[in-house]
Amino acid sequence: MCGVFGASSVGYCPDLVREVVLGLFDNQHRGQESAGLAWSNGSLVWVKKDYGLVADVFKESDILDISLDAPTMLIGQTRYATSKPSKALTKGKSSMLIPPQFTEVLELGKIALVHNGNIPSLDAKIKELEALGVVFNRDSNTDIIDTEYMLKKIIYLAEHCGNDLVSAVEQFIKTTEGSFSAALIYRKGVIVFRDGYGNRPMFWFKDDKDTVFFSSETCALDNLGESINMLNAGDILLLPSDLSLGYRLKLISVGARRQELAQCDFEDLYLARPSSRTFGDVHTRDFREEIGAELARLFPVSDADFVSFVPESGLYYARGFHLFSGLPFQFIYEKNSYVQGRAFISPTPEDRAVYSQIKNKLVRHVVRHKKIVLADDSIIRGDTIRLKIKELKDAGALEVHLRIGSPRFVNPCHYGIDTPTRSELISAQMSDEAIRIYLGADSLKFTPLDSLKTVQAKCGYDPNDFCKACYTGIYPIPLI
Repeated sequence: MCGVFGASSVGYCPDLVREVVLGLFDNQHRGQESAGLAWSNGSLVWVKKDYGLVADVFKESDILDISLDAPTMLIGQTRYATSKPSKALTKGKSSMLIPPQFTEVLELGKIALVHNGNIPSLDAKIKELEALGVVFNRDSNTDIIDTEYMLKKIIYLAEHCGNDLVSAVEQFIKTTEGSFSAALIYRKGVIVFRDGYGNRPMFWFKDDKDTVFFSSETCALDNLGESINMLNAGDILLLPSDLSLGYRLKLISVGARRQELAQCDFEDLYLARPSSRTFGDVHTRDFREEIGAELARLFPVSDADFVSFVPESGLYYARGFHLFSGLPFQFIYEKNSYVQGRAFISPTPEDRAVYSQIKNKLVRHVVRHKKIVLADDSIIRGDTIRLKIKELKDAGALEVHLRIGSPRFVNPCHYGIDTPTRSELISAQMSDEAIRIYLGADSLKFTPLDSLKTVQAKCGYDPNDFCKACYTGIYPIPLI
């Protein structure tokens, strides 16, 4: 997963750069490895990117410098890497791995691309383009990432349709199997587009000054206004810099929308901010509360002293369990607000363990001699939750009963989550009872797949519109 945010305005707006950087802050939870921006004033395109959080890469001086270019269009990304070479970052490593990816085209100038998702079977797809004469940035220190592949394929397609980038993007959507919610910028405009399966979300908003903003999540658009629109699967949002065309924005239906979508379950279960909407009108926090209530109905712990959660994503599962069961709700961790990030997307098990320990401190006297229902969103590798349970028991907790918001993850994700092999998934290696013993929990219950579907239907979703490959092994987006 990654976070994408951008904007296009009619003429230069002094606050536009700052608003886009703030939009990237609101997408920071979706990626913490690097941050980048590409911008244009209708004549030239510039790019700035680096490893680190948004606050590290775009300081106040950077915002002022970018504003001097009088940009009317900007696209940005916070990156969460799902490829192993880019996870092993060292100081001085090539910035070629950081989006936006960009290249110069003689007739079109500089073109840059950001995206959220993943292209399966990337090596094979790259070799197909190389056989057609497309050159990639290969050297001994740099791997090719899917964003570069996407950009190079779009440019290749454009060369065969009169350098028409819009037509090239249409052809890309129709001919490329994968997960992508993306934005491309060049001097003539911004093109925002989604794959036909709608795997990753994308939203847009137009304000009363005809400035258009777009974002991976609605939480980054909420402060702008109420009329937030979802870009439909397989569609294009075209934002030209030349208004002589007669439109501020144009929605193009490519005809690539699949009959059955493959929206990512994990967006609502973990990735998205609780205040966001992901694929419809349902707020993520409400969805998680419904899952928590379902867990309380199916797997009660009647003699527990209270319900709590693993910060932060377990919060609303615990609240739903509390509301349904009537058990008291208790905060047992004190958050260090000066530590940023999410443990799940830290590169190594060691990093995740340290991150979790310094970010959230257990209030030990609250758990002493208590029986606790502990809610969490999922168990992927089991590293962090095992340490949490040990910490609770060492602090004197009598019992810890785990209630997990997702079903068992037993298959790798090929669409943008860093679970590339079954060997990394604890549920693929052990039974529930073996996991319970390994983690040190007194009971362990996952949300059954049928119950997840029931809650999705209750919230107004069609459960068939969601990818459930991580539970079932059935991959709706072809992997070849």
